[in-house]
Amino acid sequence: MRHQKCVVVFISVWLMLLSGFVFAAKDSNDSVFWQINGLGIKPSYLLGTIHISDPEVTHFSRALNKALQRAALICMELDMSPKVMMTAYSQMMSPTQDLEALVGPAVYQQIKHQMGGAGAMLPIRQMKPWAVMVMLSMPKNQDPSQVMDLRIFKHARARNLPICALETVQEQLSVFDQISVNDQVLMLKETLRFLPKMEALFSEMMVLYKAGELNKLHALNEAHMDESDSEIWGDTMVALLDRRNLRMIDRMEAKMKHQSTLVAVGALHLSGEQGLIKLLRDRGYSVLPLH
Repeated sequence: MRHQKCVVVFISVWLMLLSGFVFAAKDSNDSVFWQINGLGIKPSYLLGTIHISDPEVTHFSRALNKALQRAALICMELDMSPKVMMTAYSQMMSPTQDLEALVGPAVYQQIKHQMGGAGAMLPIRQMKPWAVMVMLSMPKNQDPSQVMDLRIFKHARARNLPICALETVQEQLSVFDQISVNDQVLMLKETLRFLPKMEALFSEMMVLYKAGELNKLHALNEAHMDESDSEIWGDTMVALLDRRNLRMIDRMEAKMKHQSTLVAVGALHLSGEQGLIKLLRDRGYSVLPLH
């Protein structure tokens, strides 16, 4: 039972990290929180989350607390209930696979070492390479139960607010399952090489996020992507962001037409030419920053 509980916590954060690893914005009014008006809808809200448990990051601002009181519906990327997360766990496994055979004994031992305590609880050998990659990318010394997404989910549950999922687990994980196993292994090995720089990257991200400096976070993301030796990341990011944003915008708009809605998704989904802010404005909505 303890093993299952730990797995659920890890899965919850893995899935959020798929779309919240880095953040971006190109609007001159930097903010991670926006109000949506127009076209006859009740005021709704769009929050870009960061998946780190630092209290200075996860603290609900006055504006967010007001929005949480006004909203009649909370929309998140996924249903974060334990039952759904356990379903996701099974999709991250490949029972007939031997990860050590895929990556080689030396890399496999490196993975086990980097996994630390989590590696002792999870059957790493049967995990898909992309799932190992995502787990290794988690910031260290974080409390998965206190990341912003989970805190909002728990807040909604405590108030008996309805919660909608903008995607199914199958839809989200298919982005990675569509990558060939060979390419997954290449991405995993590249992630291992980048790990010594990971702590400094997350520290810089936290500083910029706390300050609402999303333009600088965009530049940080670009610099990080430029360090990659593989073109796989570019194709993956298009699938992970642009295509999913088109699906999310349709589903959140359908909800906003009926009730005041607070949408909380990884902040990378907010900006850019295919970001949710631009897509909302293109459809005629007013999207204004809140601080």
